[in-house]
Amino acid sequence: MLSTPTPSRRRQRQACQECRRRKLRCDGRQPRCSSCENIDTQCDVDPNRKPRGPKKGYLIALQNKIETLEDRLRQQEQHHLKWPDNLEYGDEMLDTIASHTTATLAGLEDARLPTDTDLLTMRSTPLVSESDASLSSYFDVNMVSTTMALLQDHTPTTSLSEYISNSLHITDPMKTELDQLYFDRIHAAVPILHQRRYLSWSKLPDKTRSRTCLQHAVWATASLMSPQFQHLQDKLYSEVKRLLATTTLVQIPGGQGSVGDVELVQAWVLRTTYEFIKMNRYETSLSAAYTFRLAQLIGLHKVDVLNNLPSNCEIDFITTEEKRRAFWMAFILETLSSIHSNLPLVVNEHMICTRLPVPDHEFQNGQPVCIGFLHELLSKRSQTVKSPLNECIMLAALCARISFHAQQHNKYLLHNQADYDSLEWRKPLYNALALRLQTLEEDYPSQKHSSDPALLFANFLAQASILYLWGNAQSLEWQNGSPSRSNSLNTEFQQLAFSAAQRIVELARSLLDFPLSKIHPFTPIPLCLGVKFLSANSLDSIAAPLQQELLDVIRRLSSASNVQQSYIDISDIYQDPV
Repeated sequence: MLSTPTPSRRRQRQACQECRRRKLRCDGRQPRCSSCENIDTQCDVDPNRKPRGPKKGYLIALQNKIETLEDRLRQQEQHHLKWPDNLEYGDEMLDTIASHTTATLAGLEDARLPTDTDLLTMRSTPLVSESDASLSSYFDVNMVSTTMALLQDHTPTTSLSEYISNSLHITDPMKTELDQLYFDRIHAAVPILHQRRYLSWSKLPDKTRSRTCLQHAVWATASLMSPQFQHLQDKLYSEVKRLLATTTLVQIPGGQGSVGDVELVQAWVLRTTYEFIKMNRYETSLSAAYTFRLAQLIGLHKVDVLNNLPSNCEIDFITTEEKRRAFWMAFILETLSSIHSNLPLVVNEHMICTRLPVPDHEFQNGQPVCIGFLHELLSKRSQTVKSPLNECIMLAALCARISFHAQQHNKYLLHNQADYDSLEWRKPLYNALALRLQTLEEDYPSQKHSSDPALLFANFLAQASILYLWGNAQSLEWQNGSPSRSNSLNTEFQQLAFSAAQRIVELARSLLDFPLSKIHPFTPIPLCLGVKFLSANSLDSIAAPLQQELLDVIRRLSSASNVQQSYIDISDIYQDPV
């Protein structure tokens, strides 16, 4: 006869104190367990003892699951909810969602985790089951966060901001420090924000979508300036990309951009700046071109068409000035990235009807100052208003003119029109560059007594513009197959180019005395132009030692900075000689 199997014994209570002390397995028998009965001792159980925590590896597995769910959630957020035309049964659908939510919350009781972990798990748990056919007909996605999906581009995004901040573990003190880092170390090079206004709305609980994009772009760029936030750089950049990818413009009659649209351009400017510091130059070129096109799309290139005089209202002045600064920074980014990547420029200077920005001190204090247009200031020196940013804008505009004339020359060659003389456009550009050099030397403090990153970069860019003009002129002469008609003038230009290269080496040597946070993020561009010029003229006895010294400075800067990728790829310089 087969014996009946003994039923498995279930634990009827917690382990007793004696078994815990002796680290024995307690069978939970009553009134005494087997171990206490064998040694003939009292079997006591502490009813107030806290239950055992999660097993080893459970929290790690849970964190991995949360990260997976967050990735899926970000992907699904790029799609919009697809509601049916007939919402007659909307209440039943909401009841179904509520029942799913209740079941999800009830399932958390057995986890026995700390409260904050429970909240994070609830946030990452899908509210809609993948297999629920009754709900899948209402949605395009399998997992939906209803609060975040219903948000539009320019509506308050409180829950979205809190979700991102919590997933990135950004505390309020960290946010404050990142904001301060930005205005201490980034703003001097990219002066597009009014500090008091930004700090005012950044602390609001309800922010528009464009402001959420801008705030995270500020944090991402600022994180590059401190090793303390190095672990947040990639995560913040990914959030900025995701937010910008899911944010669109507001349609404004007449083509005038709203405040939200301007903030979107500002976010793209900071994203491009981040990519220039951290990414390769080709990826930066794509973002720079998009930023400039976006600025044109909302009409930032014609801010002063109807309003040629600054407003007496401080608020209107600051708003208008932020538009000007956003456009001109997009202009600089597009021009410099095209030069750096040897791409043709798409900037049309004659279509720009936006005044140059006022000095930063007047901008931050809300003091309107009348500044002229680009074509008015390129050919003269301003004795009253001095701004390193405006000098950079004018030098970038001259580089755009150089590129335009080079393209025109190639077009004439293509149609066999040999009567096009490069000296006709070279000499006026050299004269304009000489005027800008004279202005920087006489109207601004000496670099030996100044630590302004924008002023130092303006001096770099002025010398590099001469090399850029010389390089384009030489390239066109090689294409013609004949030397210049005026050898004396050509020799004069060559001597001016070598002087510019020597000046770049001197300025580069002075960078070693600056902290990395005081070096303009776009400084690698003139350094690369200097190395290209010297390598193209390496047969000259002066060029070889200058090239070696400049390369040595670049290597020392790249070893000191663990972020700036443009210093590291020195080999790219020799792939595209002037």
